[in-house]
Amino acid sequence: MDNRRHVRFRVDFPTTLKTEYASAKGQVFNLSSHGCKVKADTEVKRGDYLAMRLILPQEGQPLSIFLAAVRWTNGWNFGCEFINIGQEERTRLAEYVTTLGKSPSPAAPIQEG
Repeated sequence: MDNRRHVRFRVDFPTTLKTEYASAKGQVFNLSSHGCKVKADTEVKRGDYLAMRLILPQEGQPLSIFLAAVRWTNGWNFGCEFINIGQEERTRLAEYVTTLGKSPSPAAPIQEG
């Protein structure tokens, strides 16, 4: 059973992230208005905090997440919750996520946990 509060959509786009001990590149594989799943080229631990730049398709500027918390890990994959994001960025993210469900071939919401 999936206890998530926010609908997630399958995506596939790059991200960069910075932890207190490393900078890394990664790939975002699912996205909601409040978090995402990432596969990165560095390991993180549950409870780590990081900054992220999401490279959204067809967007001119990367979307900056000032602070995200790692909520789970599985090898190089991890899930994070967006904690601190500017109002303009939050609006851009919400609009992008909304378009995922409204596109001509909408991305199916993810059902698994």
